[in-house]
Amino acid sequence: MKKITSSIYLFLVIFCIGPLQAQEGISYTLIDNGGLSYSIAAVANDTGSTFNPIVQSYGFTIIVTAGVTATITSSFANGASATPFTGTAINDNFPTVEDYSDIDGYLITEVLNTPLNLPAPSSQTVTPMVTIQLDSPFPTASISLLANDSLLTDAVPALESFMSADMIDDGTFLFPAVVDFVGSGLSGSTSFEVINNTLSIDTEDQLSTFEIYPNPVKDTLTIKGLDNDVTKIEVFNTTGQSILSVFNHFETIDVSHISNGIYFLNLYTNTGTTTLKLIKE
Repeated sequence: MKKITSSIYLFLVIFCIGPLQAQEGISYTLIDNGGLSYSIAAVANDTGSTFNPIVQSYGFTIIVTAGVTATITSSFANGASATPFTGTAINDNFPTVEDYSDIDGYLITEVLNTPLNLPAPSSQTVTPMVTIQLDSPFPTASISLLANDSLLTDAVPALESFMSADMIDDGTFLFPAVVDFVGSGLSGSTSFEVINNTLSIDTEDQLSTFEIYPNPVKDTLTIKGLDNDVTKIEVFNTTGQSILSVFNHFETIDVSHISNGIYFLNLYTNTGTTTLKLIKE
C-alpha cells in the first residue's frame, strides 16, 4: 500500500504547467467499492471501435471533505502518485469566486514506462485506473471527481482530468489527449457520500450511556450520562465539516449560533467514540 505523501511544493509546480488540451474519447467515473474504498475508472465513448486504446499517461483530481485523507492502494501500472492540496491553499493562491476552505483534494497522475491497453470502445468496459482507501474522522463526509468544466478548474486548469492515448488504428503511435476539457470529462457516478460506520455506536446498550435533550434544540443542549472519561465533544454537519468543539463543561452546550438543520454529535472518551444525531431548529 502506497501512502500519499507528495508535497504541496510539487503541487504548486504542477500548477505552472497550464491547461491540458484534450478531446472526446475517454471519460472518468467513480466507483464505490465499499469499506471507504473507491476506484476512479476510465471508459471509452461508445464509437463501436474494436481497437484497444494504448495509454501513455493519465490523471484526474478527487475532492474530499476537509480532514479526510486518502491512500493509493493500486493503480493501472502500479506507479500512480498524488499531490495533495487544501481548499485553503486554493483560496490563498488563486483567484476564485467560491470559498473552498471546506474541501481537500488530490491530483493523481501516472506516466507509464511502457504503454498499456484499455478495452476497446465497443466493449464499453469500465476499467479501474486508481483505487484509493479513505480515512475519515467524520461519521459522514463526501468524495467526488472534479469536472473539467468546474469553477475550480477554471481557476486552476492543471487540475483538469486528462489521458494521453492512441485510439486510432492507423499503424502509427501517436498519443494525443483524449479526455474532453470543454465538457466535464466525466460520466456515470461522480460523487458519493462517505459513511464511516466505525464511528457510529448503534446498539441500544451503548447509545443508552448518553442522552441529549432537548432534541430538536434551539439554544442550549444538555447532555446526560457524562462521566470523567469524556475528553471532547464535537459537532459535525452532514458534509462532515466540524462546526463546534468543546473541551470542558460538557453538561450544557450553547448551540444558538448554529444554523438550523441536522448534525452529528461525537462524544470522545478514553475507550471510544459515541455518535448521536442532533437536530437544530
